[in-house]
Amino acid sequence: MRSYGLCMVAVLVCMALPARAQYFGGDELEIVFVKGKIPAKTAWSDSLRLTDAGLHFSSPGRSASADLWVQTDRVPVGLAWRPPTAAGFTLSVKGEMGEGALASAYLRYGCDGRHWSTWYRMIPQEKPAEGFARTYKHDLVLPLASSARYGELMREWWKTKPDWGSDEHALCLWIARRYPSFFAEEFPFIGYVQFRLEMPGRSEEMTIASLAVKTGWSVSGLTAIPQSGVTPDRGTKWHFER
Repeated sequence: MRSYGLCMVAVLVCMALPARAQYFGGDELEIVFVKGKIPAKTAWSDSLRLTDAGLHFSSPGRSASADLWVQTDRVPVGLAWRPPTAAGFTLSVKGEMGEGALASAYLRYGCDGRHWSTWYRMIPQEKPAEGFARTYKHDLVLPLASSARYGELMREWWKTKPDWGSDEHALCLWIARRYPSFFAEEFPFIGYVQFRLEMPGRSEEMTIASLAVKTGWSVSGLTAIPQSGVTPDRGTKWHFER
């Protein structure tokens, strides 16, 4: 996985005041279906067989078909101290899929890498990315209502006087201890995403060589000053887990 550089434009009014900035980031990840190079939790339907060319489906015959699918492992989104509430995603498929063959892509998001939202349909693009058979896109924007309770708990957490009031990883650990079911019921931000490609009723032979994922996001850079005076690491990726 390679990351785009974080771009920041900041104006410091005074060292006693928070810094105002905007952080932009993104990642590119390519999953190549070759033995020894596939992320451990990438999964696919039993009808697909891993070969030297990729995931291959052999036609079961004219009177038979199979429902095929491929699902990625979780992909972190945003920074460890501030995950986004809006992000753009692209999924591209490389391989021999057959012109006009039905194939749909979906994504879902979560905060802790364990509990997930429903699946959202990605929009197929008329012109795939260069070198790919199919490309899908989706912009995920969460409503303010989705983070209302999270905001209330953040204000409650601030009353405990944490060292850095902008550290949402520390906030999530605090929430998980006090309200263990919160992240199973609420999805206030985009901490992780998963992608799923489905090919229902497939009867023709096909091969998927790789999947390419792109993410793009931005978050506010308005931050508190750490009470300890120690500058936190602001470049680490989101890694909160339950």
